[in-house]
Amino acid sequence: MLEIVADVLGASASGWVRELWENYDEDLLYPISWATASSLPSEEGLSNIFGELKLVGEKELPIAAFTCLHRFRSSNVLDWIESTSTSFNDNWGRLAAVCFPTWERMKTWLNKGRPLSLIALDTMANCVKGYGDMYVEQFSPKILCTDNYEVELILNDYYQKDGVPRVKMKVARIVENKQEIFDKG
Repeated sequence: MLEIVADVLGASASGWVRELWENYDEDLLYPISWATASSLPSEEGLSNIFGELKLVGEKELPIAAFTCLHRFRSSNVLDWIESTSTSFNDNWGRLAAVCFPTWERMKTWLNKGRPLSLIALDTMANCVKGYGDMYVEQFSPKILCTDNYEVELILNDYYQKDGVPRVKMKVARIVENKQEIFDKG
């Protein structure tokens, strides 16, 4: 029933979804989060889910966060990633890519160092068709409000600070596909 709420009923089921949160069953975290994204106001829904994600172990948190939060597509999710991520995991970049990241935020994350700098690189790389998974691709993610003239300079500066092979590969992929990744709008 929660999948029907998530994909069909939306806001018309908001009362029922609120009732489910009052009698929350942790086994329903994923489906209730999907229904929450489509039926409750974003701030209310995210508050409920952020509270439950605090109880998830550090190792499981990135995949749980992606599964619960990707439907919100909100900059509030990006704020939460910034304050929550303590280690790198591919799922942080997948999640960030679908939440309308801006170039300004990507630069900030690159400047903050690991793990956020690696998450920023993965976020940008996930905007390339054929790079990430098909689920992320269906959203056609882009890095918004970009100054295309500084992209290569900023990325190369970062590579000089963190020249490991993974970073080299990501920077090369991003620079090679920058027309697809970055949106000026």
